[in-house]
Formats: sequence, structure tokens, C-alpha cells
Amino acid sequence: MYLEDLFDKNPTIWYGYYYKSLIAVKDLDKAEKITKKLVKSNKYDLSVLVHLGYIYKLKEEPKKETECYEKALKELNAVQPLLII
Repeated sequence: MYLEDLFDKNPTIWYGYYYKSLIAVKDLDKAEKITKKLVKSNKYDLSVLVHLGYIYKLKEEPKKETECYEKALKELNAVQPLLII
């Protein structure tokens, strides 16, 4: 797959395109895998946690979905004072 190769070379740039294509074709396991990879390598991009929560929503895993959203909110609250300065 072309997007998969691009993602492997530069995940930060190609993640959004690859994520959207995987969601569109309902390849939720692959979407979960690449999103978890990006969460580990880019912990300050909280939108990726929201994406992971959405994947869990589509997979009907409400506990994991809620955990992702709560973690994103917690992290946002932790860095918010830094953003104001």
C-alpha cells in the first residue's frame, strides 16, 4: 500500500492521510496500530489520543474510548498553563 510506505518513512507527516483512509475502509485494527505507534512517538500531539478514542468508539470498546479521551483532557490540563505564558 502506497500510504503505508509513506507513513513508515515519515509517520508525522503522513499519519492523517493514512488514518483517514483506514477509517474509510473500516480497517480499524490497522488504524489502531498506527495510531498507538504515533501516540508513543509524539506524546504532545493530543489529537492522536482523540483519534485513538474514536477508533475505540467505532470498535464499540467504550471503556478504552473513555480512557483515551480522559487522558487527552488530563494532558491538556497539564500543559495548558504553559500555553498561556
